[in-house]
Amino acid sequence: ELADGTVASGGVKVVGAPIGTDDFVAAFLEAAVNDATEGLRRLSHMPKRQHRLALVQQSFAKRLNHIQRLVPTNAPHLTGHLRQYDDRLAAAAADLVIDRGVFHEQARVLTFLPAGLGGLGIESSLARADAAYLSSYLSATTRLEAIHGGPANLHGGAATVAFGQAASARQRLVAAHPRVDQLLGRISMADAPRRVQSKIMNLVHADDYDSFFAKLSPRDAATVAQAAANPYVVTIVPNGDPSLDLSNAQLATTIARRLCIP
Repeated sequence: ELADGTVASGGVKVVGAPIGTDDFVAAFLEAAVNDATEGLRRLSHMPKRQHRLALVQQSFAKRLNHIQRLVPTNAPHLTGHLRQYDDRLAAAAADLVIDRGVFHEQARVLTFLPAGLGGLGIESSLARADAAYLSSYLSATTRLEAIHGGPANLHGGAATVAFGQAASARQRLVAAHPRVDQLLGRISMADAPRRVQSKIMNLVHADDYDSFFAKLSPRDAATVAQAAANPYVVTIVPNGDPSLDLSNAQLATTIARRLCIP
């Protein structure tokens, strides 16, 4: 039985991730997306928009990350599910500014940029797919080599398949972001996979920001630069401190301005 209550055959779940046929893995990921989407749908009933934003950033946007570290979700038969989930995350962001204007494509791009780069700080499941899998693979093989005394015992069978999948993920990342190759040569694979993934994604986001920023109008460029200088306004969580609490109207106005929504 899968996360959304459906049943699939052709594989098993191990430490929270699917192992099996392509159809089974696709069904597993689809069920995980459906389950998370149902949670996002309920989120719209929360009265406090600031709490909704925090839950989307810190919980729902990371919901598929565990699967992505164990399965190469940038495969052609899986990317559609990731794109669908990103659409749901963007819709949750749009719901926060539903009374402030049209949520356009530029606003969507900013939604998935880190707050420190002027964005809303919601992670894209599709954008991180290769970084999540590659970082997990590199960190795991580094530890296995230390245990087994070298890479000689890590070849054959499923290990060879995983090696090919990780190589493809690296190739795609380097093709789109050439500096990733240098980065991987510098960072320690003894770090936790999440830390390695974060370092890769910091570079990916920096490249995406440079490309995006160059196309902005002077007015929007100034708005994004100002937002980048004030990341905490969309990342703070009140936690009982009234001075950090924003009304729904205040938050909607802040986010709309940040997303360049007129």
